[in-house]
Amino acid sequence: ILTLLHGAYYLRPLGLVLLYVVLLSAIVANVVPGFLAPQRITALAALAAALTAIARFDDRFLLDPSREKGWRWRTAILQVVKAPYLAVALGDVLLGRRPAYVTTPKVGGGRPGGAAARPHLGLAAVFGLALAVGRLRWGAALAPGLVAVGAVTIAICLVLAWTDTWEYPPPFEPGCYEARRRELEGLIGPVAGG
Repeated sequence: ILTLLHGAYYLRPLGLVLLYVVLLSAIVANVVPGFLAPQRITALAALAAALTAIARFDDRFLLDPSREKGWRWRTAILQVVKAPYLAVALGDVLLGRRPAYVTTPKVGGGRPGGAAARPHLGLAAVFGLALAVGRLRWGAALAPGLVAVGAVTIAICLVLAWTDTWEYPPPFEPGCYEARRRELEGLIGPVAGG
């Protein structure tokens, strides 16, 4: 199944957007979705552990294992960060809008400019509003699991927004490129065309 869907792999963050919608409506309606039942969470955790163990197997096939192997946690974080942008892009496609393409600058300097902060501060505010509405509608009867999921989502959004205050190194340094290319040629031999 995963192989058949490989071409659509980049759309994974849209599943997160759908999850946000389900959780927001569950909080407001005070309906605990079946996937938040303790036995389902345990089953999902077991599945995640099995998939993680399987994913470790591909480390055997990397070109430079000393640099490339390990947990790909940055990739998982990036999936969460880009989810709102992918949802907006899908909306543009569905509505037939063709906004101008802005090339991402490949030079260092300054702060990232709010790319993670704006959508995730907004998402934290929406989840906060949903929790407030749920508490007003249901009072103490609001399911504790829903409150916990809403609070964790808000915390994750705030942490992601906070990362926009960090300083980052330049994304491309020509000297590093040449040094890395020499290292790779030592591993795999001369690279044609370069």
